[in-house]
Amino acid sequence: MAVITIMSDDDLLKYHPSYGDRVVVQNFCHRQLRTPDRKNALLQRLRAKVKAHSAGAEKDEEKTSLKRHAGNRYVEKKERRIKLSLLRKHGGSK
Repeated sequence: MAVITIMSDDDLLKYHPSYGDRVVVQNFCHRQLRTPDRKNALLQRLRAKVKAHSAGAEKDEEKTSLKRHAGNRYVEKKERRIKLSLLRKHGGSK
């Protein structure tokens, strides 16, 4: 695959006469060569997130949540009151 990425368009013309096929092959080879780097980067980010989470990131999340809702006393309350009412109609008038 590395050979195809350094080949010129004229060299590829010998193997793939259609321009569209040449473009697709070159793009495929570039993606295949780049994929391991992307996978490693993704794994490193995932490991960092897991490590941060296990190190007590939950406390930090609570602090940022309170900062985000600063000034909103309803968010800080531990209890909520819900009022329900029942509307009843008397009589059979339409």
